[in-house]
Amino acid sequence: MKITHDAIREEIEAWAIGVGQKTIVALVTKEANKLGLSDLLPPYSNDIELYNNRQQFFRWVRSNHRSAVEKVSQLWPAIEKSLPGERRARLIGEDLTYLVAVANRECSEAVNAAILNDPNFEKEREEAINSLLALRPNRPQRMSL
Repeated sequence: MKITHDAIREEIEAWAIGVGQKTIVALVTKEANKLGLSDLLPPYSNDIELYNNRQQFFRWVRSNHRSAVEKVSQLWPAIEKSLPGERRARLIGEDLTYLVAVANRECSEAVNAAILNDPNFEKEREEAINSLLALRPNRPQRMSL
């Protein structure tokens, strides 16, 4: 399955909302350098160099220009290694892996809510049940309790 530039952009932008651009670029730069891609994202030793990498990386991610798409394509192995498992599975189309990761997270949240007497327990429980139902081969839509 070929992953489109738009799909990569959407996933990176969504990820950035949670962890921040700086964190993403630090992870991708580290992996890029391990893979010999330091010509694209050079190693950094201070905040200014990391800022420059962040600026360049997000320019490429947000642009549809042929050269930017090519840069992101070259960086894909580093991006893929940097992505959290759930995001990577969703992006590359591993449906079952993604669904299991979501179920694991939702069930963990429900257990934590129960242990902590969280007032949102009912909501967490319903999300956990629905995530487990999504693993079934005939995949029922939603269960309402």
